[in-house]
Amino acid sequence: MIATIQWSKHAQRDRTIARMSLENFNLHVALDFEDSLKRAVKTLRSFPAIGRPGRLPNTPELVSHKRYRIIYRLKENKVTILKLHNVSRPWPPRDYPFHD
Repeated sequence: MIATIQWSKHAQRDRTIARMSLENFNLHVALDFEDSLKRAVKTLRSFPAIGRPGRLPNTPELVSHKRYRIIYRLKENKVTILKLHNVSRPWPPRDYPFHD
């Protein structure tokens, strides 16, 4: 099954913040992050049920980079990426669930 991928506004913001933070640290690390993320999303598109059970109901998690994981929802053939989570931060945050 090939799934469609949709990024929530919250996840898009997470991605931008992560990329900018990593670019300020080291451009090579930022490029590695983007490559890892693209590979993870490609895998998720082909194998949407690949994620491990998440800490919250119906939110599987897929490691996309050594410091980040993708938290998503799968409904039929659609994957909605809810959060790009930095593993050094607590999960779930107090403001969950996210609303777009």
